[in-house]
Amino acid sequence: MRGRPAKAPKVTRVCQQCGNEWLAYEWENNTKLLYCSRECFYKSRVGRPKVLRVEPEERPCLRCGKIFLVGGEGNRQKIAKYCSRTCARHGYWGEAVHKPARQMTEVQAAWFAGVFDGEGCVRWTRRKIIRSVALTVTNTNEELMQKVVRVTGTGKISEKRPKNPRHSRAWTWQCYGDNAQSLLRQMLPELVVKREAAEVALGIVKAAEPPWTQRSRSMQAVDP
Repeated sequence: MRGRPAKAPKVTRVCQQCGNEWLAYEWENNTKLLYCSRECFYKSRVGRPKVLRVEPEERPCLRCGKIFLVGGEGNRQKIAKYCSRTCARHGYWGEAVHKPARQMTEVQAAWFAGVFDGEGCVRWTRRKIIRSVALTVTNTNEELMQKVVRVTGTGKISEKRPKNPRHSRAWTWQCYGDNAQSLLRQMLPELVVKREAAEVALGIVKAAEPPWTQRSRSMQAVDP
């Protein structure tokens, strides 16, 4: 037999919402074919209880012990271990990290500004809208990082082991949030290299683009 094969037979379907009739292939078996349009489908769902695809589960917070719900609509995700951002921040980083930054003397602020100009970095999550500010200082001398903690009164030190055996071990001090902004305000008058980034982080200057440092400016000038 030549030619195009015969089409599959069609049947008459009736919309369960408005009663309209239309023709559809017999082999089609879909719940959407119970309604003639999306409007009828949405109208049919009015007043019906929502079906939860994920059943909520009770879980104790790892920091404060409060019982909270994970999974399901309106609850935290299944992977959540803390009941709130505050508990997550303190639980993950540690209670000692979020001690309020101390009020440094002029000498201490000038010393920290010098260290930060050479080894520090200002980071934020958004380019134009500053959501959260973080400060990091990295150096191969652990004693220097310990002194940064003593001078600032806050922050966390973590060790970075190099993958290349020729490289030296390094330690990183970091803090963020209100503590980071407090430290930036105190050492802002003494900053040179990181001053532009600090002004953006404090909201003094709008961040239309990532602030250039002395190194990035020189690299920009060399690029063709």
